[in-house]
Amino acid sequence: MSKLAAAPSSIVKTMGACFRHYPIIFKNIWLFALISAVLHLGGPFLIRKSPNVFIAWCLLGLLALLTWFLYTAILHRAQAALNEKPLSLTNALNMAIKQFMHVVLGNLIFLGIAAVIILLNIFYVQVVGMSNLLTWSNLVPAIVDIAIFLYIYFALPLIILDRTGVLLAFEDSLHLVAGNWWRTFIILLPIVILMVLFALVNYGFNSYYTSHYFFIIDFIYQLLFYPLIISVTLTMLNELKLRKRKPLL
Repeated sequence: MSKLAAAPSSIVKTMGACFRHYPIIFKNIWLFALISAVLHLGGPFLIRKSPNVFIAWCLLGLLALLTWFLYTAILHRAQAALNEKPLSLTNALNMAIKQFMHVVLGNLIFLGIAAVIILLNIFYVQVVGMSNLLTWSNLVPAIVDIAIFLYIYFALPLIILDRTGVLLAFEDSLHLVAGNWWRTFIILLPIVILMVLFALVNYGFNSYYTSHYFFIIDFIYQLLFYPLIISVTLTMLNELKLRKRKPLL
């Protein structure tokens, strides 16, 4: 019997489900999360030590491809665990291999959209001027950035789990979040705050301890919070799908 809800739930119940699903997902993806944490922390170190810019860019590209590949396998294995249909590591990796090109294309589109947003923000800063940035009117660009991110956030999970076409996945993500933007934002906000607070504490301690201590804490941070992000993603994706199929509660 699936652990995922069969009917739309309230915001509080959905948030509770995110945390209830966490142990299940952590148990099934901890190895992938461990590898991902190593890549996240070790990759930048190797890039900084690169003898030239070309090798650095090659390493950065390889790191991105490995991260996207692991994310695909992680989503499949986590979804299977929540549906109580165990998926072996080998099968999860094989599924990631089959979908790899679509996932890469989806990520490139995602990065392209992010690049356009960054350029628009830079242009806005140039027009407004740094001295005028700390005003209420300048919250608008930040809100727009967050809104766009939430609208397209579920495109990659849809490409991976539903095998949706790349462009159609972005359209479906827009459709799922439309009408549920505030619900999605409210559910994601506490998770983001929790992650930011942990990161701030970590960086604060780094002022008093060695870089080795910082590395260990950051590694634990990556290992613990990656499964939480996956749990929130899958729980919210299921909730949004239900709200498009059934009457809202």
